[in-house]
Amino acid sequence: MIVLEHIQNFDNDIKVVIDTNVLISAVISSEAPNQILKLVEAGKIKSITSLEIIKELDDVLSRDKFDFISKPEKERYTDKLLLISEITDPKTNINIVRDPEDNKFIECAIEEGADYIISGDQDLLEQEEYKGIKIVKPATFIKNIKN
Repeated sequence: MIVLEHIQNFDNDIKVVIDTNVLISAVISSEAPNQILKLVEAGKIKSITSLEIIKELDDVLSRDKFDFISKPEKERYTDKLLLISEITDPKTNINIVRDPEDNKFIECAIEEGADYIISGDQDLLEQEEYKGIKIVKPATFIKNIKN
């Protein structure tokens, strides 16, 4: 994979919180989201998540439009995320995003000192940055770490 080749000597100090929409895109083989998960699996970057984010992922995957993915595949995917991610229980409560459901990603990032929130959600992306945490699209993240 091109991305992995470009960061062979990369240390895994970069911490990321991956939004549910990016996690879903990775399931259905979207290029940049899939590359991000491969970087996490390879230990090139650290994924931070919370049980609240995992629950949201489970809820979204259970929607009818994702019936083409078998239940065992969905469970394996969620289990894999739990294994490759650091799980946190944020104590910080903020209310800065238009959609209050999106605050959980920023709370998670603050709790563990993440460098990035990777999202396709416009409400989060409008923030651009919060307390030094960059909020970027998957393709932007890939471009940033390759440089």
